[in-house]
Amino acid sequence: MVLDVELAEKIIDKLADCTDYNVNIMNDKGIIVASKDKSRVGTFHEVALEIVQKKLDYKEVEAEDTFLGAKPGINMPLEYKKTIIGVLGLTGSFQNGQTDVRGGGDPVCSNGHQAHDGDHAGI
Repeated sequence: MVLDVELAEKIIDKLADCTDYNVNIMNDKGIIVASKDKSRVGTFHEVALEIVQKKLDYKEVEAEDTFLGAKPGINMPLEYKKTIIGVLGLTGSFQNGQTDVRGGGDPVCSNGHQAHDGDHAGI
C-alpha cells in the first residue's frame, strides 16, 4: 500500500490541534508528504528512509544537521498490514539526552491514530 497524501494531510491537521511541535509525515522513500511546516513538504528526510529500510521501531535525532533533512526530535514508522508505508516525525528539542516530545501528551490527542478511514493505515 502507498501512503495516501490526502490522509497524511488530514492526520497532520488533527495533530496540529494537539501539539505545538512540528509534525511531519514521510513516505517510504523518505520524502516529506505532509507537514505543519509547509516549507518542508517535498524535501528529503534521511532518518525516515533509514527507518523504512532498516525496519526500525523509532529513531531519535539529537542535533541539527546530523542527518540530511532531519531536525531534532523523534521519528516512528507508520505501518499497514505489517509493512512500513511511511514515517511520522515530531520535531522537538532534547534536554538531558532525551527529547521532550516523547512522553505524556493529551490523552484525547494520543488517539490521533483513529483519524483514518477503515482501509487506511492504522496510524
